[in-house]
Amino acid sequence: MTDVIELASRLQRLAGELNAALIEQMVREGTVSDPAWRAAFEAVPRHLFAPRFTLPDQVGSPALDVADSARREDWLRAAYQRKPLLTDLEEHNIATTSCSAPAVVAIMLESSEITDGQSVLEIGTGTGWTAGLLAHRL
Repeated sequence: MTDVIELASRLQRLAGELNAALIEQMVREGTVSDPAWRAAFEAVPRHLFAPRFTLPDQVGSPALDVADSARREDWLRAAYQRKPLLTDLEEHNIATTSCSAPAVVAIMLESSEITDGQSVLEIGTGTGWTAGLLAHRL
């Protein structure tokens, strides 16, 4: 039991470090400049919205899956890459659902000019990460 708790604690720390590094990179690049959006990205971890996915450059390979304990750290590291996460592939490996690339989400949210107290209807077909960011922000 102690091993499981230690592993979970290590993965939680790693997720925090990876998320912080991703946010810092987006801040340096200017894709995240509003403190309210930064707080949303800090509070809404991307990996929680993509338990199983394929990276665009790995289509055709087995998906990364949180349930695969042997590759869980690989899954976590991949979730914080600056790439879209393809969460549903249909015939001929055509992506039909994804978690958008972090910079794309940040640019879209920052340019939306959303302010406190507003209501937003977010109709997406992805993982819900953008909706989670919006819910935190508003």
